[in-house]
Amino acid sequence: KGQPFEEQERAWRELVEQPNQEFYDRLVWDTKYDEHWKENREKRLRKKLPALLEKHERIQALFASFEPLLAEQLEKLGRELDGREMPPIYLVPSLRFNGKVGFVTREGREQVVMGFGLDVIAQDDRAGTPLPVLISHEVFHACHMGTLKFTEAQIMKEARITFPLWMEGLAQYVSGM
Repeated sequence: KGQPFEEQERAWRELVEQPNQEFYDRLVWDTKYDEHWKENREKRLRKKLPALLEKHERIQALFASFEPLLAEQLEKLGRELDGREMPPIYLVPSLRFNGKVGFVTREGREQVVMGFGLDVIAQDDRAGTPLPVLISHEVFHACHMGTLKFTEAQIMKEARITFPLWMEGLAQYVSGM
């Protein structure tokens, strides 16, 4: 707090992004499909980093409450999950989204992952989607993508507008059950 932006950005890069670089490249900054990702990253960091420390306590509380809420939602969705293994879950400051499902490369193949932007959830928790609903929404997306065996290219390049609308609508419906 109170440090120049360059120092804040360096700390962010070393402590947050680098340990999870591919997650940030693919799900947060979208380096593969957004040709302006570097400019967008800097704008977002300049805008959001100063306020991030103010939310620290709320972010810590969300982190601590997440595992029991996830277990509760997995139990609730039990039959629909049909014994599927959950993909890796990232609980991170995203500066962009409350929840997102995407792909990272692990062991030479694309793998579905879930990310939860605890900073955005902390900011929106009073007016936004209740955390249990958000969790079940993203769990459904992850299971759906895993079951249908979609690749990132199919979703990002080949899908018509009706496909993402259908995916969102279905996840919205299931998460509200």
